[in-house]
Amino acid sequence: MSVPTLRNDVTAAAASSSSSSSNIWEAAGEGDLARVKYLVDEQGMSPSVADQFTYTPLHAAASYGHAEVLRYLLSHPKCPPDAVNVTDSDGDTPLFVTEQPEIASILIEDFGADAKHRNHDERTALDAAVENDHDGLAVYLSEVTGAPIPPREEDEDELRFAALQQQEQEQQQQQHHSTAIASAAFAASGDSGDADRLSAHRADETMERVHQIMSRAQVRQDAAAAAAAGQVHATGDTQVQLTAQEEQELRQVVGDSVVRQILDGWHSTQGQS
Repeated sequence: MSVPTLRNDVTAAAASSSSSSSNIWEAAGEGDLARVKYLVDEQGMSPSVADQFTYTPLHAAASYGHAEVLRYLLSHPKCPPDAVNVTDSDGDTPLFVTEQPEIASILIEDFGADAKHRNHDERTALDAAVENDHDGLAVYLSEVTGAPIPPREEDEDELRFAALQQQEQEQQQQQHHSTAIASAAFAASGDSGDADRLSAHRADETMERVHQIMSRAQVRQDAAAAAAAGQVHATGDTQVQLTAQEEQELRQVVGDSVVRQILDGWHSTQGQS
């Protein structure tokens, strides 16, 4: 009785083993120097050969911090000239995927990697280090290139919101000052229409303050949505959700009874603008 299933299983296992043993990208990523040497020296694979995703063994070794493998690949006679600056489909060199200053030092100081190279998005390895929170690497790349460490996107958002809040506080102080002057003027004039004009002035001031709070909340929410979606800006077509602090500010201005009406009406107003 034949056993084709067993034979097929054995054949599949052998094929899988062969495929795994010939995967130089996996070997480089795992720091398996013996297997990398076998594949380059015995199987004739190039140290900078790209896989179907344009990922090279150099990217793999640099990404996972395998200095010995990286040095072997870059020093090999089969390694093409300037392979240290080989790029993937995004225009990223091995330096872009590095996480450690020590590995970056090998690439730049020992093998001449271009630390100022820009990928297809016009971003540098320093930008990538900041984006991925590799602070030590960012400091090293900044020192090597002479470029300042760029602020993180979340830091820029915080600065923008702080500036908005400062502007609101200044406007609020100015409005309070104007109200005090108007109140004094109305009281001194004795005009029968003073009360109505003062009431209208205060109503305008209140609505301006409400608009400031809601606009700030909209900016914050759009920025967060854009960051989550990887976009430059969001569309602003979602219902505004206030933070606890923003809602408290709003209640201080208009009172609890109308807060919900403002929240419900803001979205439709923004949609028409």
